[in-house]
Amino acid sequence: MATLPIGYNEFSDGLLRDGKSPFTTQHFLKQISKRNYWFESDWEKCRDVPYGRFVAHAIVFGAIQGIAPPPSTSRVACNEQLAYSRQWVADLVECLDPAHITI
Repeated sequence: MATLPIGYNEFSDGLLRDGKSPFTTQHFLKQISKRNYWFESDWEKCRDVPYGRFVAHAIVFGAIQGIAPPPSTSRVACNEQLAYSRQWVADLVECLDPAHITI
């Protein structure tokens, strides 16, 4: 499970925008008032929300869950997908300011 601010990092926003996120599930929250009220949203409503001066106004919650492969899937293919997901997370963490990421 990871939470990422939208609008803070162009790399992570680009992966979400291009449909290349490795998350098996993702949910979005969008801030709707300065009194810190949030509502569940979708990517289309959050994609252009700017990052505030010090805080996010939209957040993605993403999870990478292990899924049992179909019987015809080779172990090599499963290991390649797992390696891709791990590398994606490592690359993302490297690009983000550690103060703004929770893993």
